[in-house]
Amino acid sequence: KGDQAKEFVAGELKDTNGGVVIKTYKAEKYGRFLADVWYLKGETDNETILQKGKWLNQVLLAEGFAVKVE
Repeated sequence: KGDQAKEFVAGELKDTNGGVVIKTYKAEKYGRFLADVWYLKGETDNETILQKGKWLNQVLLAEGFAVKVE
């Protein structure tokens, strides 16, 4: 599903015109950085994106491209 997820994310972020907010966290046990990503097509103001935009992490969960790890 990796290629499908990549295509899905590319489609979701298309036409955002840089309107993406990324918050990163320190690396997890495998050395990968964790991140929260918000986006809103047609918007470039960070505060508006955070308030009204979509949280990509949740969208990926809802679409079945990610699983929650506890």
